Amino acid sequence: MRQIMLVFTSQKTALKIKSALTEAGLPVHQVFSAGMPLLQQAVLSEEGGVVILQPNLPDIGVPDLLTRLPDTFDLLVLQNNIQRADYGRLPGLFFLDAPFTGPVLTDGVSNLLHNRSLSGFSGLYGANGDHTAIPAHQQRSAAEKQLLDAAKRRLIDGHQMTESQAHRYLQRRSMETGVNLVGIARRVLENGLA
Repeated sequence: MRQIMLVFTSQKTALKIKSALTEAGLPVHQVFSAGMPLLQQAVLSEEGGVVILQPNLPDIGVPDLLTRLPDTFDLLVLQNNIQRADYGRLPGLFFLDAPFTGPVLTDGVSNLLHNRSLSGFSGLYGANGDHTAIPAHQQRSAAEKQLLDAAKRRLIDGHQMTESQAHRYLQRRSMETGVNLVGIARRVLENGLA
């Protein structure tokens, strides 16, 4: 079963969010005060989950955290209009603006946990601003999926990476270069490491 993890520097905020979720029957697996300990735990998870976090972590930026997490995880950033961050169109990244009600949070988290989408929720939105955001890996054509798989295989075979490491490498290079994931996969297949 997918897990819920929290990352907040304020223990008071983390306990408040945890309490709202557990009262709604959504058990929180772990609470962290920084991103790096979360990463260490998340790589051990086979099923992934939802990470609920503040927009500014002391040790890692949100986009970097997203690219280092296994692609079975989604991030839900709780922010207010003053803290509103623009991370572009990153698959698996969702937002909830404060102030929000407990039901908006719990219903949204439940939907992300089970469906990996926000369809039907007015307070939550994906990185592209769309309330019905679907992670990019669910929108890819069969040809694009084959291209990504071939690039991962090349990285696995040629550079002794695991599948998760290969996927994270492609994501990281995409973030660093501004080229979409499929474009990076093409570069790997044509030139080796992108």
